[in-house]
Amino acid sequence: MSIFPRPDLRGAVPCYHGGVTREDIESLARDGVLEEASVIDFSVTTNPLGPSPAARAALAAVDIQRYPDSEATELRCELGRRLGVDVDNLIVGNGSVELIWLVCSAYLRAGDASLIIGPTFGEYETASRIFGADVTFYLAQEEDDFSPDLDVATRLIHEISPRLVFLCNPNNPTGYHMQSDQVARVVDAGCDSLVVVDEAFATLADSRSASEALARRPNVVLLRSMTKDYALAGLRIGYAVASAEIIDVLRRARPPWTVNSCAQAAALASLRDESYLSRSRHEIDAAKLYLVARLVELGLKVVPSQANFLLVKVGDAAAFRKKLLRKGFCARDCTSFGLREYVRIGVRTREECHELVVAMREVM
Repeated sequence: MSIFPRPDLRGAVPCYHGGVTREDIESLARDGVLEEASVIDFSVTTNPLGPSPAARAALAAVDIQRYPDSEATELRCELGRRLGVDVDNLIVGNGSVELIWLVCSAYLRAGDASLIIGPTFGEYETASRIFGADVTFYLAQEEDDFSPDLDVATRLIHEISPRLVFLCNPNNPTGYHMQSDQVARVVDAGCDSLVVVDEAFATLADSRSASEALARRPNVVLLRSMTKDYALAGLRIGYAVASAEIIDVLRRARPPWTVNSCAQAAALASLRDESYLSRSRHEIDAAKLYLVARLVELGLKVVPSQANFLLVKVGDAAAFRKKLLRKGFCARDCTSFGLREYVRIGVRTREECHELVVAMREVM
């Protein structure tokens, strides 16, 4: 064949996201171990309470014969009112992952430098490489509980002058949460870079501080996911907050109708269910305290986390995941993050966390 793809696509590998796979289930089913319905998936990091009843009701009322609003106008107006920003500072995407790719497509050129503060979410690297960037990593160290050394990180920013800087906060999978002044140090160091601050897990974090002021900086994009806190993963919905100039660029780079009507309706209804998030936080926080205490009792190292998930050192993570799956529980093997001895455990309900601890005790 004489028609070739862009060189950047040769050898490109999709980002691995873990979770229970069809191959896992079929293998266990052949062995007569369990059925798919019996697997409790701790590898995911979404709200374990499930979607708001208001979101389910809104879905039933959606007219799927009509095209969705490509601008998600009503949702942007509601978000703007709650966040105290203008609608021109908001863009809604098909999950925050679409927005990561959208930023890369709009701002990266072949040979540009992309700096990723990790270990962290793999889509930053995948999207950067697809659009021709040279990727550099700054990796926080295990002996520091994966808290980044900002002196080293900012010095690296000055040295390589990256076009994009990716910072996940709280970080996935470590759960480390930078304070606003720490994030500001990265933004100040990257004054000639576009700093992408991914706050997909911020709403369910232990410490919650308003960060919209950062988006007033001319070189910042804040990414938010509504699939985690509102349990809408199957619908895919997220948004970005940035200057009107950046949002206009992203709008011009975006294909039409990427956010379907069901996602927009469910997200809007979820926002208007005023008690849903506070109720969710209360239950998740209590379950997390219980789970940390029980894992420590098992003699496991639990990395301090401010997110709704825990990074736990178990030895051979791949082997541990397989053994645990045979008990009907799935944890996220963090080998793809470069952490071969760690699994990530999403916090679920108190009862499910108890069941997990019992299974882990048996596996160990």
